[in-house]
Amino acid sequence: MPKQTAAKRARRLPSAETCRLLALRAGAEVFAVDGLHAATMDAVARSAGYAKPILYRYFPSKDKLFQAVVEAECENLVNHLFAAYASAVDLPMLEQFRVGLAAFFEYARKNPHGFRLIFQTSSHRSSTVANQIDTYRKRVTDRVAESYRRALRAAGRPDGQVADIFATMVVGLITDVVQRFVHEPKWDEAAIVNLISEFLFAAAMNTPAKAMVLANEPRRARKARGETPA
Repeated sequence: MPKQTAAKRARRLPSAETCRLLALRAGAEVFAVDGLHAATMDAVARSAGYAKPILYRYFPSKDKLFQAVVEAECENLVNHLFAAYASAVDLPMLEQFRVGLAAFFEYARKNPHGFRLIFQTSSHRSSTVANQIDTYRKRVTDRVAESYRRALRAAGRPDGQVADIFATMVVGLITDVVQRFVHEPKWDEAAIVNLISEFLFAAAMNTPAKAMVLANEPRRARKARGETPA
């Protein structure tokens, strides 16, 4: 009889992978709302729907759980964005902007806790995962730069490191706008996507070629000639 009871109990327990996924989802919500220091493993276990000892079986400490949650959310965001970028690779530049921006807004809308965790809770310089966040941000920036480089080349405009500069501006701009957007109920998502897309397209197409060429040159080469940007 005890063996049967134990067997039934084992069948009722979620699989190891399910338990881990539940912990990551619960952790994203708890850490996003309470922050790393105020959050507790008890709260995460309750939100996940199982006992704290099971949580410790997969994550030996709160810090380890926090790191795993942030990594999972960053992967979710990157995969979501990269899938959108890949779907738009053959579209005109303006449409690529629209698709990429819409994907970022969509992630923030559908994953509010994950978004807050990545860009607010974890982004402070004292955070234990600040470097981890920077690594993922660079992956996104590099991918955006690739898209810029292709589009600028196709339009006959200077590319090179100016694409990296544009991409860095774009990622910073979008991140700040979306963070503000989630607290502004009067802002219309579609209108903002269209506005920023038009703005970015105009900047890429109308920035004087001379300024873009200068931005492509190494700083030392310009200093050696005694030139400064106009």
